[in-house]
Amino acid sequence: MKQDLLSMEKDGVVGSLKGVVEVWYSPNNCGKTYNASKMPKPLLISTEAGGRGVSGYKVDITSWGDFMDTVKQLTNPKTLKEMQDKFETLTIDTLENMVMYSDNAIAQQFGVSTLGEISGKQNGYVMSRTQIAMAVAKLCSCGYHIIFLSHPETIDVEDEITGETYQFTQVKGCSNEKSSAKAIIDMADVVLYLKAGNYDVENDKEVLSTAVYKRTKNVFARSRFSDLPFILPNFNAKQHQEILLNAIKKRAENEKCGITDYEVKKPKTKDEWVEEINPLMTKVFVFNPDMVGEVVEGQLGQGKKVSQCTDKDLVKLENIYNAMLTYSIQFNL
Repeated sequence: MKQDLLSMEKDGVVGSLKGVVEVWYSPNNCGKTYNASKMPKPLLISTEAGGRGVSGYKVDITSWGDFMDTVKQLTNPKTLKEMQDKFETLTIDTLENMVMYSDNAIAQQFGVSTLGEISGKQNGYVMSRTQIAMAVAKLCSCGYHIIFLSHPETIDVEDEITGETYQFTQVKGCSNEKSSAKAIIDMADVVLYLKAGNYDVENDKEVLSTAVYKRTKNVFARSRFSDLPFILPNFNAKQHQEILLNAIKKRAENEKCGITDYEVKKPKTKDEWVEEINPLMTKVFVFNPDMVGEVVEGQLGQGKKVSQCTDKDLVKLENIYNAMLTYSIQFNL
């Protein structure tokens, strides 16, 4: 059911990290994975070996299909309450590998090696960005706090005023305007850089990393929460969480609005999915009837129609909707 905008009331600020998206990036051995494992009710969705050194709940993924299977389990309406009781923070390690899996999945659909080889009206980069955005939005809509872990890249930047050229550190993949990595950075609520601490030789001990929350001349970082500190020495999960929650509270005070709970969207019914699918499917059918047939048959089986679905087919209906929506966006239908 579509929301009635005229009857809508003003919401307050959500007073938790539910639905918040973060990106933590740094070189190796700066404590990203370890600190993420200390956030509330963590689940590590791992694409690389960094998670082997931490204890806790971990799931290994090696393809986009693996990732979407994890998303499906985490958002299944039948088990959502149990999942939310068990998991609150989802750490995706790493951002660049997840983007690679998404890109590879799209490329394979077209029988090519890279997205740049896709010809015609199809835009593989848009399709990859869309399916990633939909997956992240689905997790956020269920109230999960998402942390992407990534690595840095250094580029040369020219000062627009002085003409000075200097080095600038940013999240890996952001140099490519078409990359989904840049789209994730744009959607994130917090992007922080972890600067490795120098080893304390005199006392023979390791110095914890320093978190940079705001952009400097040489490092990219940003946040939607204006009251975060510039840096946090000795970065640790507990203090980071406290800082974010305090910034959220301060924002509510500044805007003179209340603190509210995160409201998990009620799952759509079979009739609601069919109502939203039909107009999309009609548009796509005129443009590419074969694609419609393949998607519907792939989800429901040969000969079965969308109108014949039952409440047991909710996930399949959502998959059909996402496929139709992605295609209609891709071709501006």
